[in-house]
Amino acid sequence: MQRIWEGLVEPSPALADVGDRSRARVLASFLVVLVPLGWLAGVVQLAVVPNFLGRFAAMGAALVVLSVSYGLSRTRHFKVGGVIACLAPPAACVAIGLTDPGDNVWWAFAELGVLQIGRAHV
Repeated sequence: MQRIWEGLVEPSPALADVGDRSRARVLASFLVVLVPLGWLAGVVQLAVVPNFLGRFAAMGAALVVLSVSYGLSRTRHFKVGGVIACLAPPAACVAIGLTDPGDNVWWAFAELGVLQIGRAHV
């Protein structure tokens, strides 16, 4: 199990700085957990929440973007991946708020990006 985890989060060998390697590993660890859980939550909500398709589309787009961020987190461009990972959730939430004004929780999830940005060491 440890070998699989390391294979999923090990930073690029091109990163020589210990701090950069650590930041890249933390970003990859966060995204490798968040993306599958996000898809699971989205599919469950799609199955049980009426009229969820529009929100699911925005959520799915953000999860695809977060998957790209994960890919970047495994390269020397991990900082770009970190910026994208910070911007994708609030962008999706704003899109949901604009397209579905009746959604009462989009603003709470928009704060996820703000919290990420506050913790980022880019």
